[in-house]
Amino acid sequence: MRGCAASGALDDTLYTKPLPWIGLYVAAASFLCAAAMAFDAYSGFRRRMLWFPARLFSLNATTITLLGVANKFPVDLNTSMPRSIDQLTKLSGTTLICTVMANFVPSLGMDLNVASDVVAVGILVVTVIVNVCIQMGTGVIYAFLPEHITIMILMMAQLVVLISSAVSVKTTRQILEGQYVGHCKRAYDRTAKDSFSRSNLASYIETAWWMAQNYRPKYGVSEMGSASAFFCLVAAIVLAEAVLRALFMKSSISAFCSGTSDYRWSTTLVLIVQAAAVVIGTVAPVCRWLYRIQFEKVPGALEVEEYWVMRLKGWKTPPSAFQLMMGWGWKIVDRLKNSVLDGLIRLQSRVVLSCKLIHLTPQCLNKGGWLFKPASSPNQNETLEYYVLHVEWERDWGKVIEKSELKDMKKWKRRSIKDRSLVELINEHSTQGFKDVLAFYGARDEPLNCWALPLVTLVSIAVSLPGICPNSVGSLLRGVKLGRKYVDLLDRNLSNKDPSDLSNADPSTVRKETKVAETVWHDLNNHKWFNLDWHGSRLRKKSGKQRIEAIMSDLASSSYRKPAASGSTNGSSSSKRGSSSTASSKPSKSRQKVRASRYMYRACTTILKDYKDQTEVVLFEGLRRAISDMLGACLTNLHPAIRDQCFNTSYYSSEEREMSARNAVSIFGEVEGILDSIVTAPKKGACMENWRI
Repeated sequence: MRGCAASGALDDTLYTKPLPWIGLYVAAASFLCAAAMAFDAYSGFRRRMLWFPARLFSLNATTITLLGVANKFPVDLNTSMPRSIDQLTKLSGTTLICTVMANFVPSLGMDLNVASDVVAVGILVVTVIVNVCIQMGTGVIYAFLPEHITIMILMMAQLVVLISSAVSVKTTRQILEGQYVGHCKRAYDRTAKDSFSRSNLASYIETAWWMAQNYRPKYGVSEMGSASAFFCLVAAIVLAEAVLRALFMKSSISAFCSGTSDYRWSTTLVLIVQAAAVVIGTVAPVCRWLYRIQFEKVPGALEVEEYWVMRLKGWKTPPSAFQLMMGWGWKIVDRLKNSVLDGLIRLQSRVVLSCKLIHLTPQCLNKGGWLFKPASSPNQNETLEYYVLHVEWERDWGKVIEKSELKDMKKWKRRSIKDRSLVELINEHSTQGFKDVLAFYGARDEPLNCWALPLVTLVSIAVSLPGICPNSVGSLLRGVKLGRKYVDLLDRNLSNKDPSDLSNADPSTVRKETKVAETVWHDLNNHKWFNLDWHGSRLRKKSGKQRIEAIMSDLASSSYRKPAASGSTNGSSSSKRGSSSTASSKPSKSRQKVRASRYMYRACTTILKDYKDQTEVVLFEGLRRAISDMLGACLTNLHPAIRDQCFNTSYYSSEEREMSARNAVSIFGEVEGILDSIVTAPKKGACMENWRI
């Protein structure tokens, strides 16, 4: 029978066979932790962000799981570990926990699930400590006992720092949120009467980028971060001392037991990887701590700021009327709760003061400048200084981080300048003052609501013309593709405005026609306009004029000219399903065809009237000129659009704020080459219909 020997006893000879591969798995998890911490350290040095923000290695379920796997050896209760290298792997695993926890601190302000994640880390730490104590009692761990005790104390200290920092996360977020909303409102009001200029736009994106990048609390540069870095450094020194002691103790035969661990060769690999992870992971916390010392003065007194204990005080609510009516039982519970909270508040205050003392010790030693040469604070832009978002521990860091953050912004802007298709399209083919915006929509049949649908309609006609140089068509499409993001941005702003603020456009119609434009653009990539295939056998051999006439013939059919009944999609069967709100939010194909056909009909009518005797090349030039003018005229409204993108973001999430700031920087970088012509062009408003005046 499988599992039993010939004698009937349990056959356990194969039980330990997979252990070396489990050790390899542990080494892989440790390597991933080391690689992530190395990336954050390298990124901080490369970008001159010496507060080392957590970009890859942060407090989340993935990193906690990796840390749990990497600590397989310290929690293994009964596998024999006789050699010195085997005993050291027990110590290196617990030291790695101290190192990783120090690298978790900067990400506390970004973690939306900070409470559950800190609890998970606490469970892991307590489990490891209990298992190590059991092994010290049973003799599985018989060497480096002082080092193990020291590391366990440091692990508990790191956990206390992590919990103490997590308690204040919600409060500091609220403080920074209030500052962000207030700064955005003041900036929006202050810039209401600004003129459209390159310098104003540059100022907007700098301010928006600055606030978006400083929105989250930076616990890495707090007193808690400094204390955590100190514990991390001590843990690394303890591991280094143990390794050196093991090397010197090898000469003593009785120092370690003989034999081989069941993990065999994998213990050496695990020790090397985890020791490297400890060294790598110590770099960022210690450099962050020492770098901050150079920019701070030693304060005259130590105090605990209110935000450290505000949340705990908030939990001390007075008893409600219902609880008072329930008698003495509820009163006892309420008093007990308040007594516990008072104890936690005192403990939190002592933890904060202890961390401040640890943080200030090197500063006191450096008072004469003999330990670290004091760094001169960079000259900070006075306008940006006003928009610094900070709590108490970050008050001196606005000067330090401005240079690197703005450098990062400029690098982001340079990325967006690579494609010059839009700049070349407008600079080379637009008219002075963008006079041909309505060249193909001159008739006053009905108002032009949005920008996107008239634009993509002309592009559809331009790419359908035969005999045009493919390079010209390709450059036109690339330019329009880049320009559509600004057209969509302007249309989105129009659709969000109050109808009373718009004289020549209806916001609901703008939303519907923008969705139709998306469909037309998608079909355009497949060389189609709804069901009409530009490269099909029906139109392939026809001239440009004949193709326009064929389009006009199709537009006269009922499928394009006859709208569906209100609240339905197409016919009585469609009216039975869906609601009017759904139909309004997502127009049916037939409704989209009807809306698009109106613009196509107007453009084709103008072409047959004004270009009937001209060649396809002349017609293409006219269409390209009108398209360029449309894009240029749309960009004259860039000032309020970028202003909204930068400062009208108080209701966004932190991720959306960063994305909005990045989009504003990208927009500025892409259109910087045509700003001069846009700034000098006439400003006729956000609606295309205004350009008829």
